[in-house]
Amino acid sequence: MSLTVCGLVFNTGVNTFAQEQGHDIKIAVSNYSNDTLIVGNYYADRQIVHDTLISQNGEFHIRGNERLKPGMYLAIFKPDNNFIQFMVSPDEQAFSLQVDVNNLDEIAVEGSIDNQLFFQYIDFIQTQNAQGQELNEKLQSLEKESEEAGVVRNWLNNLSKEVEYFQSIMVSDHPNTLTARLLKSNFSIDVPEFDGEDDEVRNNRYHYYKRHFFDHIELGDSVNLRMPFLHQKVTQYVDNVTAQIPDSIITSIDIVLDKMKPSPETFRFYLSYFLNHYAKSKQVGMDGIYVHLVENYYAKGMATWVDAETLEKLIDNAAMLKPTIIGKRAQNITTSQKDGSQISLYDIEAEYVVLYIFAYDCPHCKKSTPHIVDMYNKYKDKDVKVMTICTKRELEECWEYTEQSDMGGFYNTVDPFNVSRYRTKYDVRTTPKIYILDRDKKILLKNFAIEKISEVMEEVMKVEESKKNRKS
Repeated sequence: MSLTVCGLVFNTGVNTFAQEQGHDIKIAVSNYSNDTLIVGNYYADRQIVHDTLISQNGEFHIRGNERLKPGMYLAIFKPDNNFIQFMVSPDEQAFSLQVDVNNLDEIAVEGSIDNQLFFQYIDFIQTQNAQGQELNEKLQSLEKESEEAGVVRNWLNNLSKEVEYFQSIMVSDHPNTLTARLLKSNFSIDVPEFDGEDDEVRNNRYHYYKRHFFDHIELGDSVNLRMPFLHQKVTQYVDNVTAQIPDSIITSIDIVLDKMKPSPETFRFYLSYFLNHYAKSKQVGMDGIYVHLVENYYAKGMATWVDAETLEKLIDNAAMLKPTIIGKRAQNITTSQKDGSQISLYDIEAEYVVLYIFAYDCPHCKKSTPHIVDMYNKYKDKDVKVMTICTKRELEECWEYTEQSDMGGFYNTVDPFNVSRYRTKYDVRTTPKIYILDRDKKILLKNFAIEKISEVMEEVMKVEESKKNRKS
């Protein structure tokens, strides 16, 4: 049997037994002195080793009685780790590749239409890229507004149109191939024209683009987990297309995970990925995303692969973090001052209140405290006040520390037996801890580099002032 594609004739003969019952892929390699070949496959954001093959007279065989999971695979040649990529489709699992390590651009295929299409596309793109590079170099040597430069720009534009046309024809003629999936993943979103003011048009175009971002990718198909485009598209959507504020990110992650539910394997990978990603995030405020994922997925039994002990730790950790999510109103606490009088956080009237929780013998606290004092002296005339809590039970040492550290202008307090439960309410598992609150005691910022607190406070005040101006 033969297949004609874009004028080329391909041999499609296959091993029927292997096709029906397992997989049998032969990679014949010439000009290769090593007897070992590593085969890997894409898996979301990584490439993993599938098998290490030993040469049989210059041929390497991937064989098995089970079907291979479909996706894009790699054959990696030692010692330089040069590689080729090839497709393993659901219904083409017995084929052969002929490779010359001295010319990896020329690969002969037998028994796989998908790979013949894939390598044909690679050849086409390489040709187009070479022409494009040549034209761009020529364009750089011409006067920008010259007639010849205009002609070259038209040629470049035509090259792009040729690529789009080639892709559309290949996808249209072979929609069920992995090659078609790969090409479709690069299709642009056709955003319609909108009427209205400039801001309104931009807003409508953005929201249309975001809603249709995954039109050409099926997130709920586990095959795509083993294709090189999936992770790039998911992270582009969450990290670039989405506004980088926790509420917007949460909405986008929920959309992605909901679309992935038809594929338990994909759902599992990306729920774990997002949880770990935001648990490790150094960006201030992203712990709210972690809390959301634990409460709405893990705590609701949707992460069935997690053991009971680990699940309990996740839920406990989220519970500790939840009260201090940026944007929430800080919980009130009442602690004691040196003269024995009590003061509540909510009693402190100020445009900004800095809550600083420290231990007098903590090395990091000793480095941080002078920066808090400098910030206070710089901004106290702008209605900034500081409340501190010394976490130690040795109260005399606490008071001595505040005196020696020039903290006399602060509301310095202690709570040696944690009566106020400040340790839980403010996630005090380590010191120092710092929070910047607004007049209503809403948490504006937390856990930043304290040595930068003067610059941070300056920026916070600018942002808050800008918000007030927009409302007025």
